[in-house]
Amino acid sequence: MSRPLRKSFLIAFTALFGLNIINAQMNAKADSTKLYNTKSNYVFLNYSLGGGDYPFAGLGLNLSRQFANGKTMAGVGLYYIGDTYTTNPETYQIFPIMADIRQLFMESPDGRFAVLVIADAGYVVRINGHDSNDEGSFVYQNGWAINPGISFRFNVFKNMGVMFDITWLHHGCARVWEPPVEKKDHVHWDFALLRGHVFF
Repeated sequence: MSRPLRKSFLIAFTALFGLNIINAQMNAKADSTKLYNTKSNYVFLNYSLGGGDYPFAGLGLNLSRQFANGKTMAGVGLYYIGDTYTTNPETYQIFPIMADIRQLFMESPDGRFAVLVIADAGYVVRINGHDSNDEGSFVYQNGWAINPGISFRFNVFKNMGVMFDITWLHHGCARVWEPPVEKKDHVHWDFALLRGHVFF
């Protein structure tokens, strides 16, 4: 390697190393002055209401961790959702197990209020899937769901507060018909979902 090239490489390496140190110091300073949401792991307890193809209510638990200096939250959500309208309430009972990803969109200067974008997806366990119509009886099997939306977070205390989600839930699964009808098809449901959390 020629001397000018070595010198250029050394200057570039020193500059990158220096920028890395400065960035680390700035992040450390930001973390030390942050007033809200300073811990890594959070628990969310939630209640949800929704409507669309059928009305429902649900309860849930989320376990989440902060990444990228609090700009990203990732974890898992476990929910129970039950139909509140049909004469047979056991027909629509599902248990979604969702990967819960929340990305910071905007935040107040002190971090007390924030808006986050939600991108959830996962597997749906059907608790009771028996139903029938004019064609015959059938069973809904386990399926999948996506649940994108937007969330509003407000801290009551340093690491405790409330969160309100406005989302769209799309759920699909296979449907297996019972004799004398023998066929298998897929069905889908769409809902507007409102979910309130207490997090700590």
